Amino acid sequence: MQERIASNSYYDILIDPAKNRVYLTIKGFWQTKELVPLFMNNLNEAADLLKPAFTVVADLTRMVPPTDEVGVLHKTAQKLLAARGMVRAAEIVDDPALIGVVNDYAAESKINRRIFSGQRFAEVWLDSFEA
Repeated sequence: MQERIASNSYYDILIDPAKNRVYLTIKGFWQTKELVPLFMNNLNEAADLLKPAFTVVADLTRMVPPTDEVGVLHKTAQKLLAARGMVRAAEIVDDPALIGVVNDYAAESKINRRIFSGQRFAEVWLDSFEA
């Protein structure tokens, strides 16, 4: 059963303790990091409620490529989650223009992740992981 950590016009963060998984949905255009002042705190809260070796589903289908300033925030968020115990992330992306952006983020943060076009295959990939 999923538990909501945060929900606003820019993102949703839910966790599923049974799956040891974070569900992150990024919404719209983040022009500055000041628009999402609690984002990192909310990610930390989600990680606090899960066991090490958790996984993440990041739904980026509603994400608009952000500014460079916000790009730094996304990279920092990936590094934070990895440091807190994330072992795999499945990113759901349906906009070819966004694939390059998220590939750049992952290249810097060095997270173990794959891109999917839908949630079903993302979940299958994450469910196949054995910690």
